[in-house]
Amino acid sequence: MLVLQFVCSLVLPGLGNTAFASDDWKNEFNTVCGQTQNALAFSVDELKDLIARCDELKPRIKKLDDSQATERKVFLQRLKMCRDFYAFALGTKVDQQ
Repeated sequence: MLVLQFVCSLVLPGLGNTAFASDDWKNEFNTVCGQTQNALAFSVDELKDLIARCDELKPRIKKLDDSQATERKVFLQRLKMCRDFYAFALGTKVDQQ
């Protein structure tokens, strides 16, 4: 399959880009959830932004087709844990004010 995508991307420019465009949610997931170790250092506004980005990402992951059911389930759970931690950190910041 990868060989076919590679060949098609050489022959038909742009086709290879669309094949990987569906995985752009992974980049966003890694960017957003890759920052949890710093959550308590973020400002209230930064935490609100990260929570909003988690909320925007959820429907994108839910759209994965049935062939990606396991991946969909795993990443939705990981996203939930990430969002919940940011919400916890936000609650801690608000309580301190």
